Amino acid sequence: MIDEDGPDHEKCFHVCVQIGDRRFASCWGKSKKQAEQEAALGTLLELGIARKSDADEVLLSDPDELVPEEIQRLIDAQPEHEAQGCARFRPR
Repeated sequence: MIDEDGPDHEKCFHVCVQIGDRRFASCWGKSKKQAEQEAALGTLLELGIARKSDADEVLLSDPDELVPEEIQRLIDAQPEHEAQGCARFRPR
């Protein structure tokens, strides 16, 4: 967890995924669980382990198609630009 904001009855939580030295896009959520799930999904999408269908469903890649070396290369690579993350529930 990076941060939390808001009064006790209406907290928002800021979370990101970190693998080794690489920090992926962060997300705000109305609960820790929601922020963690959004950040995890963003990381899976960025690494190509998951994708979204035209109907906005999350589809996981076939494990037989995943190349561990390619995933490690993506983890080690620095993003070309600063990720904006999920600001859906960012506190005011």
